Amino acid sequence: MRWQIGLALTVLGLCGFVPGVNAQSITAAADGTATQVQVGDRTYTITGGSRAGDNLFHSFQAFGLAPHEVADFLASPQVGNILSRVTGGDPSLIHGLIQVTGSNANLYLMNPAGIVFGAGAQLNVSGDFTATTATGIGWGGDRWFHAFGANDYSQLVGTPSLFAFDTLQPGAILNAGELQVAAGQQLALLGGRVANTGRLHAPAGEIVVAAVPGTSRVRLSQTGSLLSLEVEVPTNASGQILPIRALDLPQLLTGSGLDASQVGTAAIAGQIDVAGIQGGNVTVVGDRVGLWQAEIDASGTQQGGQVRLGGNWRGGDGLWAAQQVFVAADSQIRVDAEGRGNGGTAIVWADETTQFYGQVSARGGAIAGDGGFIEVSGQQFLDFQGQADASAPHGLAGTLLLDPADLEIVAETGNLASLPVGFATGPLSAQLSATVLNSATSNIILEATNTITFSAAVKVAAAGIGLQATANNGITVNADLITNGGAVTLQADADGNGGALTLNNATLNTGSGDITLTGRGHPGAAGGGTGGTGHRPQQQPPDHHPAATSRSPAAAVRAVRVLTNQMELR
Repeated sequence: MRWQIGLALTVLGLCGFVPGVNAQSITAAADGTATQVQVGDRTYTITGGSRAGDNLFHSFQAFGLAPHEVADFLASPQVGNILSRVTGGDPSLIHGLIQVTGSNANLYLMNPAGIVFGAGAQLNVSGDFTATTATGIGWGGDRWFHAFGANDYSQLVGTPSLFAFDTLQPGAILNAGELQVAAGQQLALLGGRVANTGRLHAPAGEIVVAAVPGTSRVRLSQTGSLLSLEVEVPTNASGQILPIRALDLPQLLTGSGLDASQVGTAAIAGQIDVAGIQGGNVTVVGDRVGLWQAEIDASGTQQGGQVRLGGNWRGGDGLWAAQQVFVAADSQIRVDAEGRGNGGTAIVWADETTQFYGQVSARGGAIAGDGGFIEVSGQQFLDFQGQADASAPHGLAGTLLLDPADLEIVAETGNLASLPVGFATGPLSAQLSATVLNSATSNIILEATNTITFSAAVKVAAAGIGLQATANNGITVNADLITNGGAVTLQADADGNGGALTLNNATLNTGSGDITLTGRGHPGAAGGGTGGTGHRPQQQPPDHHPAATSRSPAAAVRAVRVLTNQMELR
């Protein structure tokens, strides 16, 4: 397959691509920061630096490790954050171990020219670890730890939360190693382009991967949510445009199948793992976000975690949104509960186009627990030919939300052999295979900004699985809608602007579930109770699990059949 990963070979040959890498080691910068580097047998012991409160600052002319080499940051127990910068202008190639001794401090490594973690790269840190190609790390106001030039360290106290990317082409980050932090900690990779083909591991913790477009500011909250992305003028501390020879990630990825050709692209393969007793949190954002042969696991033995790929729930505030998201057929996302507990939340969102061909699951626990919440949405275009599972063997099924601008349910949309292998270059069809709905193990919510059309029959096989379709400008049903006890809700006028619900020679039959029909903001219902033997699809925010609904009277109607030309609700 074209997207199979051959990046390990590329990384091993990296020295021929990156200027200055062959001569690289760890050397202190002579800039008054007072960093000292003692070279031993395969170990660089790093001491000194500049202290401000519980922060310790280091400055390096070069920072790189050959296989089996160790960079050992020594710090006292009182140090809470170690912040280091690389000023020489060459990318950091790291094939060895980075560790912190004597402190549980968080470690920051900043090199605007780029950072590569090779196949042998590892971490041994007790706190958080952040690798970034930002040009500054900030605390708010004018308090910045600049990647170049002088810094007033006495003002830089407390934990930073800002990252400045003051270049038109921010440097790239590539991980082909195995980077792991301690349980409950955060691992963050923030660069202009970010690619992972190795393993990122934060047991029951948090992993943040952000591909940041140039001339931007990123704010990272204490819980790891990317709160804002602000466009600003690209300057250094003296107001000059920064001339940085940044790492050319597309060149390094040649032949790998990963597409990181544009700044702001996050290309993920390999593993991202935050599984634990309580599943952790994974956030991957950028202008374009792609998964190829990727496995993201936020499962928990007691509770599934959260994965946000490309944006927040329904593209909401609190996280900047991707323009495009691509998930290949060989990629999977898991937020399952594995014992007693509820499935977690998985969000896949793009403001423009989402192509989803992989697998995503938010299953309830094998012993007890409800299914979780899955959203796969493209605000303009959605091509969903993947698999989603929010089932619960001993609880209530969860929910799958699909949310494009327009949607047509058809008999078939394609086959695996002809699936795209990369980001779309133009508009996509607004079609969804009825097979996705027929085989659903989760309650289905279809939402469209414009219209929804059922051109093929839907026959949901699983007992109690409900179907809810909501559109602003009308719903047309040209084929049968049948469930096995699950409720059917059709709302054709969600915004109150006159959308019509039209049924053409169609049968709606739920067996024992309710049918609710709404057009032009005025509800019309068949069987208009509040429940059936199945419960309604979840309508709460995704951090809530669906609750069982009450039973309707036995006499309630459970089927609507249109025998002649047309029935229209307005």
